[in-house]
Amino acid sequence: LIQTTNFSYTQPWYFAGQGFLFLHTRYRGSTARDSRSGRALFSMTSPDGREWSEPREIAFIHQGSYQISWPHGSKLGTAFDVHPPPLGLNQRTNLYYMETHDFGRSWQTVDGRPVPLPLSEEKNPALVRDYRAENLLVYLKDLNYDEQGHPAIVYLTSSGFESGPKGGTRTLRLARWTGSRWRYSTIGETDH
Repeated sequence: LIQTTNFSYTQPWYFAGQGFLFLHTRYRGSTARDSRSGRALFSMTSPDGREWSEPREIAFIHQGSYQISWPHGSKLGTAFDVHPPPLGLNQRTNLYYMETHDFGRSWQTVDGRPVPLPLSEEKNPALVRDYRAENLLVYLKDLNYDEQGHPAIVYLTSSGFESGPKGGTRTLRLARWTGSRWRYSTIGETDH
């Protein structure tokens, strides 16, 4: 039995015949052992919800990430961002996606390329779009799949982090995998 209070943004998913695949965030603080602080993405598994595996780090890039996830059949996908310096949480950007077909033992890109874990570099195989290069922030909203099992990610982009009209126009967007490439479209705009 593993007991811990260091996890947030929990996303437990149950897979019949296997158990729970638990994606979550763990906060890392500045210590002598680890000089970086922020939000690291982790996974754990359990056959019954009582006995759990050791936490496995999935990604810790710059000052961390937020993630959203969703299952489709035996697959679990996760979309996430990155918090680069100097603004950290106020500068969340980029769009990443990867998926597992084997209960979290291995991860791959949408087109089947292996993703070596833990991810620690901003430019990595899971990068869908480099919004940092476009000077846009990314706020994740939803992840789901079409009838063919292709992922569709809903997210918001913005040029500023301040809420309300003061932060400028926000664009609600969709990134969806066509089976051969990512296709991007605009859903609408908002001022908050």
